[in-house]
Amino acid sequence: MPGSLLHPDPDGVELSRIGAVLLDIEGTTTPLDFVHKTLFGYARARAAAFLERRWDDPEVRGDVARLNAEHLVESPEPSLPLWRDNPRGVAVYVHWLMERDVKSTGLKSLQGKIWEEGYRSGELKGEVYPDVPPAFKRWRNQGIGIAIFSSGSVQSQQSLFKNSNAGDLTPFFRVYFDTTTGSKKDPRSYSRIAQALKCRPAEVLFISDVPAELDAARAAGMQTALCVRDPAAAPADGAHQVIHSFDGLLVPLSPDGSLPMPPIPAETDAAVSGWMRSRGWRVDQVRWEVDDPNMGFYVWQEEAPSIGGHALWLDEAMIRHLKAKDLVQLLERESVAEEIRISYKVRIEERGAGYRVSVVPRRSGEFRQVK
Repeated sequence: MPGSLLHPDPDGVELSRIGAVLLDIEGTTTPLDFVHKTLFGYARARAAAFLERRWDDPEVRGDVARLNAEHLVESPEPSLPLWRDNPRGVAVYVHWLMERDVKSTGLKSLQGKIWEEGYRSGELKGEVYPDVPPAFKRWRNQGIGIAIFSSGSVQSQQSLFKNSNAGDLTPFFRVYFDTTTGSKKDPRSYSRIAQALKCRPAEVLFISDVPAELDAARAAGMQTALCVRDPAAAPADGAHQVIHSFDGLLVPLSPDGSLPMPPIPAETDAAVSGWMRSRGWRVDQVRWEVDDPNMGFYVWQEEAPSIGGHALWLDEAMIRHLKAKDLVQLLERESVAEEIRISYKVRIEERGAGYRVSVVPRRSGEFRQVK
């Protein structure tokens, strides 16, 4: 059954029911630096040796044939290297394409084979943002299909997710799409994908960090979300709903319309409650509060509080990403006990690679880096 998006977009336009999520990789599930520095650097450094070693492999020869066909239709320019049908010559053209970030099907297929060797040898480990695996589990439990559409080859997509820093994530995916389906900026590509997913385009949510790709998906009838991992970089035009993580996205609502309380590890509850009590507070059982439609907090508050009370609010993402001992160390490092004594509440929330400590009402919005 399709799932429901948790919240309306910032303009109040509620997204309709979703049957499948279609995901970009670079900047969406995976840091850009991992793709552009780690993966591209790995392929560039090994392209010549790989071609020498695998020159007679039929699949590699197929990639070389595609590269040759692409070379023939390249616009002539002084920097375009001559085509030479040997490993060194092809590697020169591969480097030329990579320097220009050309979305070449032949190049992407060849890169996928080079990366596959790196993953198998253990030299490479795929990276995904920490909010990605929990979202995959949540969507699967809701019966929402998950697919990938990336300019990287299907092989490279599978290798990255199979060998990710969060383990093998490939069981979550229904299907993968690459540029053999069509350009990511062509609405027809998204129409084909919707057909393959057996969904109406309006039942597919496409998430990418590239507005032009989202424009094409919307033209095909899909719903869209612009993934901007750095909140400070969000565009002001509002053309697409903006998200900064997958937390809170496509989460089913409780009957009263609020976020359901996610389970909290017993050791974390015990550690935080113990930390509060050791500093003189008698605390109720941890409770759940939703500060806005996108974010929920676990709250430890003193029993029978005086006016205003004293409370610690911890973002659900902080609980999920930090072990109990690390969370207590953070509370100690930030002198949170002293802050709680003189304030109504202290709120700590994840912000990208760091976190923000807000002390209410004395001061708020102080950003701290995770150390």
